[in-house]
Amino acid sequence: YELLELDRKRNLQAKLLLIDRVKKLATEPSIPKALKELEEIHEEFKHIGPVVKDQQEEIWTAFKEATAVMHERRKQHIEQVKA
Repeated sequence: YELLELDRKRNLQAKLLLIDRVKKLATEPSIPKALKELEEIHEEFKHIGPVVKDQQEEIWTAFKEATAVMHERRKQHIEQVKA
């Protein structure tokens, strides 16, 4: 049980680092490059594994909010290209 909890804490730290990376992508000038990296980060996030149970929803919400910023940038970029 203790090893499982330790593993979940490590997963939590890894996911927090990924969330920080997504937030930094908001300042990336190249939108295609940022979106490619976002896709890679999303894959990493899925494969890390579960986090501490009482923080699962909080971590997922933080990740969704961070990725929503990038999706909004993509949407704006597409609208600019169409114009």
